[in-house]
This record gives sequence, C-alpha cells and structure tokens, in this order.
Amino acid sequence: MVTLGIELCDEGVLAFTKQDGKEGALLKLEEDALASPGYIYQRNATSFVCGEAAERLSKLYPLDSACNFWERLSLKTSELTGKEDIPLFSELAYHHLKYIWERVQALVPSIGKVAFAVPSTYLQEDSDREEKIGLFLGMAADLKLPLVGILDMACASLLTQLKTITLPETGFLHIDIHQDTTLINLLKLRDGLLEQQNAFFLPRLGYTHILQKLTEKLAHQFLYQTAFDVTEDRKIEQTFFQKSKNLLALSNLKSENVLELDDLGRTRQISTSREDIVTALQDFSQTIVTALCRVAHNTGSSKSPLGHVILSERAARLPGLEEQLREADLIPILKLKAGTAAEGAADYGQSQPLVESLEVVPLVSSINVGKTSISKEESHPQIGTKVVEGPTPSHIVLEGIAYPILSEGFWIGAPPLGDRGGLSLAAKAQNAEIEIPVRLYWNGNTLKVAREFPSGLLLNGFALEAEAKLEVGDTLTLTFEQKELHFLLIHCSS
Repeated sequence: MVTLGIELCDEGVLAFTKQDGKEGALLKLEEDALASPGYIYQRNATSFVCGEAAERLSKLYPLDSACNFWERLSLKTSELTGKEDIPLFSELAYHHLKYIWERVQALVPSIGKVAFAVPSTYLQEDSDREEKIGLFLGMAADLKLPLVGILDMACASLLTQLKTITLPETGFLHIDIHQDTTLINLLKLRDGLLEQQNAFFLPRLGYTHILQKLTEKLAHQFLYQTAFDVTEDRKIEQTFFQKSKNLLALSNLKSENVLELDDLGRTRQISTSREDIVTALQDFSQTIVTALCRVAHNTGSSKSPLGHVILSERAARLPGLEEQLREADLIPILKLKAGTAAEGAADYGQSQPLVESLEVVPLVSSINVGKTSISKEESHPQIGTKVVEGPTPSHIVLEGIAYPILSEGFWIGAPPLGDRGGLSLAAKAQNAEIEIPVRLYWNGNTLKVAREFPSGLLLNGFALEAEAKLEVGDTLTLTFEQKELHFLLIHCSS
C-alpha cells in the first residue's frame, strides 16, 4: 500500500510517497518541477487553471489570479475581481486541491492513505481553526481522500530529524517562508513531549513580496544597462519574473549570475552578483532575524540557550538569511531539504489506520519522543493527537463551498425556501432536479434528517435511518445523475 504525504504550502505544494520495503521519493507535480505553486487563474465561473500554468498567467491577468487562498481559507469572498461571479477563498482552495489530487493519482494510481502537513495557522486553538479544518475536511470528503491525519508543518518536518539530533530542553525555532507570510514556530520539550509552544506570523514577508522586490530591482538594472523596459509588455514581464524567481533556487544562485532575455530575435542580458541580491533583500532577512532575536531573548537564557534554529528549504533559499542568523549568534542552524514535512507526513501516515469517518481524523501538533533523543534503531515517534470537535452544525459543505444552515433548516434539491434555505442541484446535471429533496430540520438544538428522503442516501457510508441525528463531522452521500455528491457538516463560529 502506498502512503502519500502532502506538504500544503502555498509557495509550492510537495508530495512524498512511501511504500513498505521501498525508498520514498518526492513526486514531480509539475512538468519541470517537484513543487506546484499555489496559484489559481479563473477562466470563467466554472473553469480554473492551477499550479505552474496559473502562475505564468498571473502577470497577464492579475485580476483573475490568486495565490493567497490557502492562507486565507474561509467562507469569505476572494479578491478575484476580474469576473462577475467572485468565488470564495474555499472554492479556490477546493479547485486547487482537486488539481493536486488528480496530478498525484495520475502519477501513483494506488494510493492507500494520505496525510497532510499544514501551516500552523490551521491548528491554532482560536476561532479560525474550526472553519479552516471544517472546510478542509469537506474538500477531503468530496474528493474521497483516504485521509489519516493532519499535521502541523513544523512538527511534520521534525519527524525525520529526531532520530539524528539531540533535543535541547529549551526547544527549537523553526522558520518557514510561505507565499505571503513568514512563520516562526517555537517547539519545546516537556515531559517527553515535543510540542508547539507558540507560533509567530510575519505578514507581508513571503515570497510574493520578496520576488516583487527582487524583480523590481533587476528590472531597473536591466533598463539601466540595456535601455529595455521589461514592464512595457506583460508577457515579457511574466518571463522576466520567472527568470528572477529561478535565480533564488539554491543550486542556481552564484557569486555572479547572468540574466538573459530574448525579444523578437534579439538577446539582451545583464550580470548581477549574489552580493547585489543579498543587499536588495536584506530588509526581509533583517526583519526575520530581529523577530527571532526577540523570541530567543524571551525564551532562552545564558545558562540554557535556545536550541537549534531550523530553516525549511524555503527559508534557506532567502539569500543572506543564514549569514545574518550567524552574525546574531543564532546557532546552531539546521537546514532542511525540500519536502521534509511531506516526508514526515508520509512517515506518520504509514503508522496510522484508515479512519471510519472524517470526524476522527487526528490533528497533530506534538511529538511524543519519550526521552530526550531518538535512537536510529527506534521506530518513528508516537504522535500526540487531538480529535476534531465542535458543537451543533452551522454549515454544510459541497465542493469547497459552505452553505449556512439557518434556523428554518436546509433543503438539498429544489429548496422551497429559495437560496436562503437550501441548495438546488439543477446546475449539477443539465437542469435536472432530485425527485425527493433532502430536508434537514432542527428539533430543539439537534439537527435531523426528515423522514422522507431519496433511496440510497448514506450517512457516514451507511444507509440512513429515518429521523437520523446529524452532528459535526458527519457526511451525507447522495447519488444524483450517476454522480456521488458528498456533503460534510461543519461548525464555524463566524
């Protein structure tokens, strides 16, 4: 059985496969790259382009493109303003996840289990967690993902490292750079449990802003040296953006770098040094280091200094960051390879059984190491887990869109209450409508399914009983026009 770990980072989604008795490996999610950028482009109300192709279109059609929907996963309207029907952030995330899942299935048809490593914002105990996790589980249900766990990305990235490093009592600082935000996680060891103590978020300090600053600097240099303005034509600007982005790859950035551009058969080029790039981006590095110094000062002491500073591959890619960390005496520094969190998620998934329903999918934000270090012979660490919980259902999710369950209830199929109280299925299959609508109603504080419902309606995979009680995490499955529709009940405090 193949187990898949997916690192859900909007800067670049990564997938790692493991199979018993075989060496694991990262999948090639794009034609020329392992990582698939978290971009989406909206062609029309029902057609979307995702990944690398969407990133290439983002400069051509900025009003129809987005790359912040995973960070802002919610029921709010997205910032795509180029079309009349503006999708929700959750709808964009659904289409992107569907794209990733279809890519993975094309590469590895026989996936038995999948675990996700998600940003720390998804597992913080605040009002947003219920909404983000609820929406994500709704997407997983609709796409029939064999989901066995959702892990904090920092914890997942450490699972493969704990066998080779010593755990200091004061813990680790884990730094990761996403599309819009830099995440700093403080993980501490307490009674054999390595758990997330705190998470800090530095907004407007992600690769969207880093690449914008770098591209502007190089475009100005290109204009000065060649008298050619790369911003006059959007197609040329997009090509120039991609070449600037490629410079930041660790394997490509050298002491001297040549950036070449072809236009109408004429080739122009400039030379830029690594030192110039470090100088152009030093404000980003300095902001991260200043934040880390504050955390280290408030956490460690002269007798018990803070332990390793751990850089994800994305953080290590920022030119000048490692040098500034060493100047600030934030050492030792451990640099992770690309896809470490995806590999950790796959390791975790291998040890987990398939869950009977999504309401018991573990949320992982701690590692039970049992002692201060893990020996190489020991099997991978046990995980501290939490179960998705919530009060009464507030929304019902289909294909990434959450519909509110009002006080008068909810209808699936031909809702007599109109758009306010239900969901018409006519748009799902050539304007056909279900013969017997599914009616959800409130009995006090309990949500139930009305006595009359279409045959074949399933609750959590089993035939539905009359007057069935519905709770958060329950899944209703309805076969309609030879297609299975999966509805997940969630609670969102908003």
